[in-house]
Amino acid sequence: MGQITGTVDGHRDYVTLEVNGEHGAVALPWQVAAKVPDAHGFPVPEPVRVERLERYARSVPVPEGSGHAAQVGDVLRALRDGGRPVVDGREGRRSIELVTALYESAVSGRRVLLPLTPADPFYTTYGLHTAMRQAGPHPPAEPPSALVEGREPPMT
Repeated sequence: MGQITGTVDGHRDYVTLEVNGEHGAVALPWQVAAKVPDAHGFPVPEPVRVERLERYARSVPVPEGSGHAAQVGDVLRALRDGGRPVVDGREGRRSIELVTALYESAVSGRRVLLPLTPADPFYTTYGLHTAMRQAGPHPPAEPPSALVEGREPPMT
């Protein structure tokens, strides 16, 4: 179980992405956190988990540069040198599937399970575009308690 929160705020030119999981959280700009309950149930930092996440992050190759230019450059490097890109086609597909699920969740107000299946209306580009056009501008969302209680927010 996990939660992904992302923002793109053009007024401040500030972008964030946060992934929260069962054992810790990772955020961009880079930040790692992990907590466990103390004897009274209050969260306290868990440095062993933080170090494990940091060590793993240091082991992952990162293309030079940033953004799309870095990704394209890495693919070109792999083609030129006969190696593999840091993010191959399979991992790229998984990333696109995750972003598609984020759109679906935003439009429907529901949790979306992965992997998406061909029966999912968001599975194809046509289905994704159709659903996004039908969603139109969104009214203010109901409080999260509506989802916790099992009610679906109204779709207008």
